[in-house]
Amino acid sequence: MRKFLWALGATLASTALSGCHTKPTIEVVDARVTGRTAEAVLVEFDLDATNPNDFDLPMHEASYSLSVDGRQVFHGARSAEATLGRGSTQRIVLPVPVPAAGASGERRYLLTGSIQYVTPSELADVFFDARLIRPSVGFSDRGVLDLGPTLSPAPVAPSAAPEQPPSPATPPGQMQEMTPIR
Repeated sequence: MRKFLWALGATLASTALSGCHTKPTIEVVDARVTGRTAEAVLVEFDLDATNPNDFDLPMHEASYSLSVDGRQVFHGARSAEATLGRGSTQRIVLPVPVPAAGASGERRYLLTGSIQYVTPSELADVFFDARLIRPSVGFSDRGVLDLGPTLSPAPVAPSAAPEQPPSPATPPGQMQEMTPIR
């Protein structure tokens, strides 16, 4: 009986809170490679989050995963670091490291995820903080991304002579010219 009453109360509270606002929308608008090492390719996804309400919506945790050619290569969570202003659209950038093994050329991808947000009320804050009710909005995008060429691991340079301290003739605030290591 207690479980039933708790579930009924949570359902009523959820219904009351969700009736007070319209969910924001999220659209993935761009995906691009922004970095590359021998170990990973960094892909950034740009999301446009739109708040149709007449009040601000603080965005909290973004949880998302990326599959490349049908194989999940990343799953993670991070702070959304945004508050959606009333009636506005905000850009959210999600970085995704893709392991370099097999990450070259054009690849099919699927990005899925959700972002939690809080509606502006003391009751909503209490339920959110207690992890009872955490409203969220989902997003998904699929397409083809050019991950570029495969990089070979960088060769290990032979050990160089230790750096010499600046000469006393170097005026304060200036850097001594260094000889490049070849």
